[in-house]
Amino acid sequence: MKFDSELLQIKGKISDIRHMGKKPFHWYKANSSLINQSYYFEVSHFLAYIDGYPLKGGFTDCTFYENDIVEVVILKKQDEKCYEVLALLSSKNILHIAPFLHPKAPRINENQDIPRWVLNVSGLVMTVTWLGLHSIAGFFLGMVFAFFVLVCIALGWMVYVKTWQGDYDAYQLRSELFKMPMLQNIDYKRIGKEKYWYRMKEYVIDIKLLPNK
Repeated sequence: MKFDSELLQIKGKISDIRHMGKKPFHWYKANSSLINQSYYFEVSHFLAYIDGYPLKGGFTDCTFYENDIVEVVILKKQDEKCYEVLALLSSKNILHIAPFLHPKAPRINENQDIPRWVLNVSGLVMTVTWLGLHSIAGFFLGMVFAFFVLVCIALGWMVYVKTWQGDYDAYQLRSELFKMPMLQNIDYKRIGKEKYWYRMKEYVIDIKLLPNK
């Protein structure tokens, strides 16, 4: 996740709102704060303009409306024309946070378990190698399986590192977001609690219910 601009906070009239449909958002572990322990929820995507800035974003609910006076924190990704909306505060003091920035969003656990398929294949390799002690053919077969395991582990590690880097970038971006004037008095750890959600929508927060830091 690389960006070519700093975060920008602007306030103005949002116009030309185009709703682009809903897409499912997924995290690795079920959200324990939800009654149904859901792994999924829907994100409504949109395009809009504020003071000439072309915007795009996605929230679990869009409580703002055409010509509403809103305050947003945005940034511009490399090679993209639109600014991405990370947070939006509507005229009714409803705060929208991009779901991928939330503390409950997917992240890599440093102590996560080894994938079961790696354990299964490793066990098979050890079994075949042990049998190979009693035959030349079995020994070479064990070597082939061992090479296969090494390749799988290498590919798995590459995916792990790439995913971890993306989650770390999101963590850094979230940290910068909550330093902006619009959000600096809000404790980001509280916005994952459903008692602060507006209409029970994930990460759409009623500011009036939130205590200050």
